[in-house]
Amino acid sequence: MNSAIPSNERRPLSTGELYRTYAAAMRNEKESRNRDRLLAGGVGGVITSFFMTPFDVVKIRLQAQQKPFSPGDRFVLRDGILDHLCTCHNGAHVDHNRSCEVNIRKIEWYKRPSHFRGTRDAFVKIVRQEGVSSLWSGLYPSIFISIPTVAIYYSSYDVLKDALGYHTHPDSYLIPLVASSSARATVCTLFCPLDVVRTKMQSEKMHPSKVVQCVTSQVSNFGVRSLFLGLKPSLLRDVPFSMIYWSTLERLKKRYSRKFNVPMSSFLLNATVGAVSGGLAAVLTLPFDVIKTQSQIELGTRNFANTRSISVREHLLSIWLKSGTKALFTGIVPRLMRVMPACAIMLSTFEVLKNLLSVHS
Repeated sequence: MNSAIPSNERRPLSTGELYRTYAAAMRNEKESRNRDRLLAGGVGGVITSFFMTPFDVVKIRLQAQQKPFSPGDRFVLRDGILDHLCTCHNGAHVDHNRSCEVNIRKIEWYKRPSHFRGTRDAFVKIVRQEGVSSLWSGLYPSIFISIPTVAIYYSSYDVLKDALGYHTHPDSYLIPLVASSSARATVCTLFCPLDVVRTKMQSEKMHPSKVVQCVTSQVSNFGVRSLFLGLKPSLLRDVPFSMIYWSTLERLKKRYSRKFNVPMSSFLLNATVGAVSGGLAAVLTLPFDVIKTQSQIELGTRNFANTRSISVREHLLSIWLKSGTKALFTGIVPRLMRVMPACAIMLSTFEVLKNLLSVHS
């Protein structure tokens, strides 16, 4: 007599069903890890910009106090992630002797009257007289490029590193070099048109709603190549920086994680090795940073009409002939003061958040 099979018993899964179930689980886990990486990179970028932008705003305000900007002058605002070229516009006339009669918020932030006695005094007076939000002046239009850029860059490096088998070959020097250079080159190429358009819109004071019109006009007048002005200097600085940064960082992380018996996701460990690796990369790529900054200013002054940019070789030769080798390493201290804290904040935040999100998911 056949006994009935209980309804709550399940038949064994076939080999094909087991494979499909496993593949689906792996896909979900992979998608979840990628989301975690993107989110950790985006939040890390926000935190880095939040801490680093006020220092550059104060620096620009102190420079403007010594030599006020004129309409058409250009300066570079650094938010800890990217460098953004800004153009000075005509604004409200400022009489520094009667500045109390002017609504200070109607004046462009880099033209506001100031009587600062130093960095600390500038921080205090800006907060008291203009409000704490003034410390993040100029960040709003730029952050929409900075945050996606750093989120995709950090997550792409992580994905490429895993895909190249770094977990099974943790002592490889080549994998971090390939993964970092590929990730940085990809991000630079993808976001270069956006930065060109942002610079053009800011220089011509166009409303953000006209971004499509701006791109269409740019391509129709000067061709697709004009959307990639400044890409070569960016690649020349950022790709070597990325290769030095990540390859050094991976070695230091493993060494000091073992030495001090701390997890690889430790906030202090990542902040320390991030600062050291960023400082080393900043020093070694400083000549290319000088060229990149000059290329940005050149990009703004050409008014996007001339698509031929000066070659890197011509830039290096011109600087060397005018001012000597020392000029190629101008600004080493300010660059280290900017790069080291930014790398420390970004890396430590990214690794800690990525670890927390993976645990919760």
